[in-house]
Amino acid sequence: MLYWRTLPWDHVPGGLLIAEAGGRAAHLDGGRYRLQERREGLLVAGSPDRWERAREELGV
Repeated sequence: MLYWRTLPWDHVPGGLLIAEAGGRAAHLDGGRYRLQERREGLLVAGSPDRWERAREELGV
């Protein structure tokens, strides 16, 4: 999934579930998603490998 807006009430619960299941939720530059940061662009995938592949396919 790719989200442009990163409002905490939309992404914190899902980000936690993905992390607990072995996935990755991070900003497009690879930076960790943090509740207190209001940055655009959040990429979520079921595994770190899929996250990297999605990022490459997006051309980031």
